[in-house]
Amino acid sequence: MTKNNLDTVPLRFFIGANTARGFVNYADDVFNGLRKLYILKGGPGTGKSTWMKRAADKAERAGFPVERYYCSSDSDSLDGIVIRDLGIGMTDGTAPHVREAVYPGAREELLDPGLAWDAERLEERLEEIKTLSDRKAALFTAVYRYLGAIAALRAEAEPCRLSCFDAEKAEAAAGRWIRRLGTGNGFSLVPRQIGSVGMNGRVVLDTYTALAGETWTVSDSRGLAGRILRLLIGSAGEAGLAVWISRDPFGEPEALYFPEKRVAVTVGQPSPGGADKIINAERFVKKEALAAVRGKLRFLARLEAEMGKRVGELFGEIRKTHFEIEAIYREAMDFQKLDRMINRFLSERIP
Repeated sequence: MTKNNLDTVPLRFFIGANTARGFVNYADDVFNGLRKLYILKGGPGTGKSTWMKRAADKAERAGFPVERYYCSSDSDSLDGIVIRDLGIGMTDGTAPHVREAVYPGAREELLDPGLAWDAERLEERLEEIKTLSDRKAALFTAVYRYLGAIAALRAEAEPCRLSCFDAEKAEAAAGRWIRRLGTGNGFSLVPRQIGSVGMNGRVVLDTYTALAGETWTVSDSRGLAGRILRLLIGSAGEAGLAVWISRDPFGEPEALYFPEKRVAVTVGQPSPGGADKIINAERFVKKEALAAVRGKLRFLARLEAEMGKRVGELFGEIRKTHFEIEAIYREAMDFQKLDRMINRFLSERIP
């Protein structure tokens, strides 16, 4: 395995995911066990992401590793950070990832960028804010309907894929690959999301491959990669290996990372440096059975592609609406006052 300097690898993940079941939030797992969690409440464009970025930058300058968790809809915006060496986390506590203080003061503290805005100016534009916010919510509802429709198409295709998948051969192969890694200190399956579909399209972060000393890539044109990854998870359970998992919008595994062994498993094209192992899903396909269902699978794939195109168009409309709302809030913000608030927080709470 190569000797990456793990101290210099940015730990970047998504806090949640837009899925066929709606927004899925992984924040509970991310912030579990921290001694202090700072929850930011405020409108879009009011500096929540900036506040967390500055805290993360200061902690890193002091030598503390920082995990950054990005917005699943806007991959340019931070939704959370964790400084595990200090037991500290920060998160955006507004919709869709609403978070409230369970043990106010003792564990959670609220931070309010709204103290730096002009409420009267926002009140004057209430109807505009309501109209845009309602439109954005309706667009997200439409996105989830289309993702749900794609999930239904995949469910229709599932029996076809099952009929031509040599599960016994694949399970035996997955067991061999995992046994070569050896055993671990106890199985766990930890959500660490690196994939997102949102306003910037389909985004996949390189965190797993950047951390890895060894990379495996599943080459798949038959929709079987998720099954292969699930078999790897099952074998990892038998070996007592910890697993990080990232899922696609339909709940299927799309990437795995074995932190004890520093092995990353991804789907699609190998990373720029190449993969140490190529797992060709085609080897687990029963060719005669595939011939019987190929036409139906192609038809369903065309329908899915059209649905996926519409999801992209909807996110384009969401993007436009989102930044219109942000602009209203930005115009009402006193960013000099916010800057003083952030500086005071950093001086008091971040070493």
